[in-house]
Amino acid sequence: MFYYKQVNPRKWEKITISKPDITRWVTRPTKMVDINGDGKLDIVGMTIHNYGYTPFGKASVFWMEFKGENPLADNWVTHVIKWSDGVFSGRQGTGEKWDHMRFVDLDKDGDLDIIGNCEEYYKIENGIRSTLLGVVWFENPAIQK
Repeated sequence: MFYYKQVNPRKWEKITISKPDITRWVTRPTKMVDINGDGKLDIVGMTIHNYGYTPFGKASVFWMEFKGENPLADNWVTHVIKWSDGVFSGRQGTGEKWDHMRFVDLDKDGDLDIIGNCEEYYKIENGIRSTLLGVVWFENPAIQK
């Protein structure tokens, strides 16, 4: 990921924000939001499958918490919200495809929850391609009462 910091009206400094290996996959959507209520923007990302495949050991939904004063590579801590489903054995394979996300205090507890929609892609069998669509609510436990 890249962060461009404006150093003067005509010049921008490119800063690379490194993603850990567990988040390195085809990622979409990616948004910036203060997910933990600390006053600093964090990064929330979701992955998509690659031709029906998402590997085990990857985070399919994650947030990168911004710590410190400057958005440098070493000032980010990654948290997994949901691990990838991976590939099922046998004839049927699946891959997650997250398309959209919104942030709203759905349960009215004072913090932002994540609402996303996910399409599960299933391989074509007997000429039929089936998919499973869903709206998913990730309740945010970041602010403890």
